[in-house]
Amino acid sequence: MKKTSILLMALLLSPQLQAQGGYGGVEGGNGGNYTLHASCHSYRDCYQSVERILLLKQREALNHREVGNIPAARTALKNGLKEAVMLLRNEASYKPLTLTALQRGLNYNDAFKNGCQQTSEANCLIRQDEVATVFLAVYYQHITERIIPLDLDYYIPYRRNRCHYYGNRNWWRAFVTDYRIAAAELLDLVTGKSINRDFPMSLYKDIYEVQVQIQTLGYVAEDLKNDDFRRYFYHPVADLLGERDYLIQTLNQNPHPRILSRAVRNARYTISDVSDWLNGFNYEYKVPRYRCGR
Repeated sequence: MKKTSILLMALLLSPQLQAQGGYGGVEGGNGGNYTLHASCHSYRDCYQSVERILLLKQREALNHREVGNIPAARTALKNGLKEAVMLLRNEASYKPLTLTALQRGLNYNDAFKNGCQQTSEANCLIRQDEVATVFLAVYYQHITERIIPLDLDYYIPYRRNRCHYYGNRNWWRAFVTDYRIAAAELLDLVTGKSINRDFPMSLYKDIYEVQVQIQTLGYVAEDLKNDDFRRYFYHPVADLLGERDYLIQTLNQNPHPRILSRAVRNARYTISDVSDWLNGFNYEYKVPRYRCGR
């Protein structure tokens, strides 16, 4: 496993960022301060602005990281999520997946705390900020590369006019497939399949990993229970929620470190099994029937 700082730089300097020579809609000010001109004239304008905010904050976090200011790097990523939430909340009537993902990102940031209360380790708080920054950087990529395209290509058009897609089996199959893959990839962020199989080790402490696991298990169960998709994906929901509830119960009992470590390892197996099930899922996706004047 490479050092966390090397992983962070690799994550932030993604091909998408490297190709971005500048930021459209950004004006410079004195001292290198910039103001992002966000637009929401249409929902597609909104999403373009969200992507620019996230890209800008990733670059800002990298700049802080390169001069050793890890807390500021974490704050930049957190603020990017907040700004994007504020921008996209006007589209809340369509319940966009991206808005939910951004709000979850803020919750993930809060998972990286309470790990330094009973330790004399000198750099514990810095390590806490560093692992949070690494995870948020990976999660940013999940939003920009998977969730935003899912919203733009399928979810928002479908929510705006379901009847338009009535009977379009190929479109519906592609929609459900991408939705399924997004759920599996969120699980893979925790197990490390999408980044590096040693990625959970970079979470530094079991207390951080278990809090990330609790959130992820609940989020994926919530996604699979969505009214439009639960007919396909009801099978693993009980496993996800059962594992989540056990982790919460274990954590609330202030367990011995060995017990917590065992719970974390068991949760990894459950998360990996459900991810494998989703990735191997094969079903004839039938288009839901709505009363569309037919």
